[in-house]
Amino acid sequence: PWGFTLDEIRVRTAVFHGAHDPHNLPDAQAYAERIPDASLTVWDDSGHLGVLEHWDNERRKLPPEDSRTHRTYGEHR
Repeated sequence: PWGFTLDEIRVRTAVFHGAHDPHNLPDAQAYAERIPDASLTVWDDSGHLGVLEHWDNERRKLPPEDSRTHRTYGEHR
């Protein structure tokens, strides 16, 4: 439905999952397995919206700029 397959993704990809979300771990694992060089982080203390709780910490782990877009990670346009 997206017009591409996960194995065609060629950008650095981080997949996140909150362990208290009982439904989406198989999806998160499948994404991380099928996207080349993707990482999977599972937060033991979070549920479905764990990314909202952990975003600032995760963002600090990223390089300061994306050289392809010259945008700072986390900046919205």
